[in-house]
Amino acid sequence: MTDFRGNPYTVGTTIVYARMSGRSCELQEAVTCDIWRTYRDRDTWTWKRYDAAAAAAVGPITENDLEWRVRAAPTGRGSRGFFRASDAYVEGPDGSRQRVESAPKPAALTVIDNIMVAGP
Repeated sequence: MTDFRGNPYTVGTTIVYARMSGRSCELQEAVTCDIWRTYRDRDTWTWKRYDAAAAAAVGPITENDLEWRVRAAPTGRGSRGFFRASDAYVEGPDGSRQRVESAPKPAALTVIDNIMVAGP
């Protein structure tokens, strides 16, 4: 795969992509975890991972039916300082609820035209 500037990337490459929350847009740094092709199943209208052998059973799939997807694990660094974390609430020793932060969950990117390889 290549970014919009022509730089190649693969699993393990640090990338930067645009993300939005409401009307707030920022650039997010992440590491690619997975890159795959997907197609929309005509029976269930859900997206499924493309596998040539399995897809042959559902009928002809053209190049126009396929899309690329990228799963990216955010590093926590973004242009606006919004730290993405997966919060959980656990019961403390005194019975109160306490918030516990964990690493951000990977994001599945469907619009990969805006990916940019980070670094020199």
